[in-house]
Amino acid sequence: RRATKEPLEYRICSLLLGNLLAERLNDPAAAIEVFEELASLPPHLAPATPSISLQKREEAEDEDRWWGVLGLKMAGYTAEYKMNDPDRSKSCYERALDIHRKRRGVALDPWLVQALARTEPKVSKAQLLFDMAYEKYRGRDVRAALKLYEKFLAEYPDHELVREALFRTALITDNDLRDYDAALDLYNRYLVKAVPRQSTWKLDVLFDWGRLDEVRYKIGNLLALHRKDPVGALKAWSDLSAAYPDSYWAMQGMKDSILVYRESLGDENTAQKKMRDFLAKYPESRDAQIFRKDLAERLLGRQDYVGALEMLRAYLDHSLPSEEGYLETKAEWRDLLFRRREAELRDRMAAAGLRDRFELYGR
Repeated sequence: RRATKEPLEYRICSLLLGNLLAERLNDPAAAIEVFEELASLPPHLAPATPSISLQKREEAEDEDRWWGVLGLKMAGYTAEYKMNDPDRSKSCYERALDIHRKRRGVALDPWLVQALARTEPKVSKAQLLFDMAYEKYRGRDVRAALKLYEKFLAEYPDHELVREALFRTALITDNDLRDYDAALDLYNRYLVKAVPRQSTWKLDVLFDWGRLDEVRYKIGNLLALHRKDPVGALKAWSDLSAAYPDSYWAMQGMKDSILVYRESLGDENTAQKKMRDFLAKYPESRDAQIFRKDLAERLLGRQDYVGALEMLRAYLDHSLPSEEGYLETKAEWRDLLFRRREAELRDRMAAAGLRDRFELYGR
């Protein structure tokens, strides 16, 4: 290839060399460089003086373009199938198409059109915009992410990711920008616009509720912590529990309502009632164990030994012997049981006759 002085021989050698590198020597990167060189002749092979004939000059130009298109096609094909590099192959195909369009009297090459279609991104513009917003958020540029999410909502209002974009705009405004008034408006916007979707399976009557339950919980949390509106928070969590009784966020709302009654409203009786409601609804949860211990301590403080024994027994029934604190709680339960039995005997002895005393001691 270096020794020849004929353009045709140079081009044929280039094709053969590129094919050898790609197929036999497994060096597709070098093969692509060789194929791309066909787009133009090296200076020492270019004609010294162009022909004075316009027709011959046009024929020579068309031949150069034909070889350039062929070389770039092969370069793009190698990049696509040997290197799995769609960006490199797309660049080659686009250059080949540009050269092909300059040829005279030829139709559009359908092979190049199909090849370019294969290298197009497999995701839609909407998906790219959503992903761009997510990457901005990952890079902690939260304001840019918020603008991109809002742009996505404006340009693609019917896209399947609209509900997620609505949620993320509210979450960014709440957690990152800490603009709680605006966040409350955005959470309410989600409740209005995020319509539940029925399952696409014909036999399925379930609905995809999106994040409606989580948004209701976050509205209550925002009202309780930042707007200092405990009554509004309790209503939000009550509505959540009624609408989505099996939701994880309903459980969280019910748990937080206990804290609001106790600390914000100072209503200990209602707080303890809510604890018992929680135990009845979520008996196996970890928080239920915390509430059982809490209630047992408060019942002991009121000398309600029967109620305390029931709570401690329930705690043990929902624990494993290997868990931390199990043995101490069991010892506490036994001690309390003994003290209760002792108190019962003392009460009976005080009012018992001789025969009753004999029966009591006989036991």
